[in-house]
Amino acid sequence: MVVDTTEQKISPWCRVLHHAALNLLEEVYQRTEADDALSAESVHRQRILIKQLRSYQQLIRPLLPVRSINYANLRIKKVGMILSGRRDRDVLMKTHQKLLKKTKNKKTIKSLKALEDLLNEIREESPATIPWSKIRQPVKIEIGFWNRQLTKWASDSDEKLIQGLSATYSRARKRFKSAYEDKDRNRYHDWRKWSKFLLYQLHFFSQHGGPKSRKQLTALTKLGKLLGIHQDLQIYRKYIHQVSAHDFSSDQLARCDVLIRQREKALESQCKKIGDQCFKEKATQFERRMRDKCLSSSAGEIHVADSSITP
Repeated sequence: MVVDTTEQKISPWCRVLHHAALNLLEEVYQRTEADDALSAESVHRQRILIKQLRSYQQLIRPLLPVRSINYANLRIKKVGMILSGRRDRDVLMKTHQKLLKKTKNKKTIKSLKALEDLLNEIREESPATIPWSKIRQPVKIEIGFWNRQLTKWASDSDEKLIQGLSATYSRARKRFKSAYEDKDRNRYHDWRKWSKFLLYQLHFFSQHGGPKSRKQLTALTKLGKLLGIHQDLQIYRKYIHQVSAHDFSSDQLARCDVLIRQREKALESQCKKIGDQCFKEKATQFERRMRDKCLSSSAGEIHVADSSITP
């Protein structure tokens, strides 16, 4: 597939972002045609690339009409949902094995063992196929979308990218506060999403001549992993509640729920410490700092590098 990467006289950061976005889209497309397209590793990689692309969409949000960016976001979000459909089966068994290692209570172990046969049945089922046409077509449209934007961006558009970065930071910070101050467990998944977007955006600037942000990138990477485990527990809990009516007694379910909640509390405590570190700045302070560091980079210092990341 040929990608048009014609570059106009636009601001340096926008030019590099355009190049990075097209690289991500090209890799996704190529992976859909590869012999190992259905392998767990390839699908996982595609999911990461889609998340990165969605984070880039948030960077350019201030540059575009709301309707236009919302359509683009929905288009790529649907691609991510198709790819994520294969993940839950693997998550169930991995989470189950981790929980087994976390308890020494004989009754709880017995309850978990009773569930293991059901999980093995799921894992042994034939993997669901992926409708690749529903991946490729949106990717083609998205390539056209990014190429059209390139002709519209002005030479002073970099300021808008910093606004997009600051908005991502603000959303992640608000969801962190909400998760703990409002004690809203449903916020953890949303917090993880925006923290991941922030991670990918900071990594983009770091890789192309902007501030390195090493400590924040390290903390956000660790935070993403912990919040991912937290989300996996939600998937696991949902499943065991679904099967409990037919295959799992109420006592067995209650013991598993206690263990899951204990694990959640431990993760939430760890995430709180990292969140305090990552989001100690107010959004206005973060925006001022990033503007000073990113916009002070001369065009010669900004360079094209591999923007992909595997956290």
